[in-house]
Amino acid sequence: MFFFLLPKPTVRTSMETLDYILEKRCSVSRYGDGEFNLILQAKDIYFQKADHGLKKGLMRVLKSRTANHIVCIPYTLLDRKILEPTAGFPFWETYWKYNYKRLIRYLDLSLTYFDSLITRPYIDLKDKSGAGAHFDKLKKVFEGEDIYIVEGELSRTGVGNDLFSKADKVNRIICPPDNAYDVYEKIMEVIVEKTPKSALILLCLGPTATVMAHDLAVAGYWAIDLGHIDMEYEWFLMGATSKGAIKNKIVREGEVFLDLTNGNDDKCYMESIIHRIL
Repeated sequence: MFFFLLPKPTVRTSMETLDYILEKRCSVSRYGDGEFNLILQAKDIYFQKADHGLKKGLMRVLKSRTANHIVCIPYTLLDRKILEPTAGFPFWETYWKYNYKRLIRYLDLSLTYFDSLITRPYIDLKDKSGAGAHFDKLKKVFEGEDIYIVEGELSRTGVGNDLFSKADKVNRIICPPDNAYDVYEKIMEVIVEKTPKSALILLCLGPTATVMAHDLAVAGYWAIDLGHIDMEYEWFLMGATSKGAIKNKIVREGEVFLDLTNGNDDKCYMESIIHRIL
């Protein structure tokens, strides 16, 4: 059956998703092509090797109805005209055309999904005029919160920009930059040991974060899979028209861009690290 004839789930827009998170203070698991590929093909992606346990976790969370937790998939399933015609549009048009007929069996079509592209409001959108308002609303999620960022080495989420400038405090748990799922239980153990349940946990760990945000929600934490929000925000601040290197950070977007000039010299960043899992 052709892709456009297959039934689709309800997917809320990015702004509706942000409004819901602000209102409910809910945990968030996000799916993109990487997570879907790990489910469908069980093949390595560029910073996470295939793992049967990870695949099972991704399949489980995709149909979750856990209280105070939402599951996000790309709104591009419903509308690809919002994307850059030479960048995002051809990628997602082709992706859904060839993969949705297999993915549909893993979705719950009676479930309301939210938009995983809440962390992608700029570089691939045709109309970039709303990116500033989008980021402003996203920052409201962080405002006044005691934040614990769980991220890969070299990510440096929020370093050198004002993404978390209105947070009460920022703490960091540094994890391996590749194959974080290999130490899933250890990361969970450290989070439970170091993080109060009143805090906001921000996960920047690729597909591992998708499963972890759900499992932390079940354990009574507020956890958001934040993905590559930092690089998207940096490109927005630059006024970039294409993806590229960001000073002092690693960028993994199909290909790797690396610029670590004086990367370890940021005093606030170094002082924010409360634990390393390497």
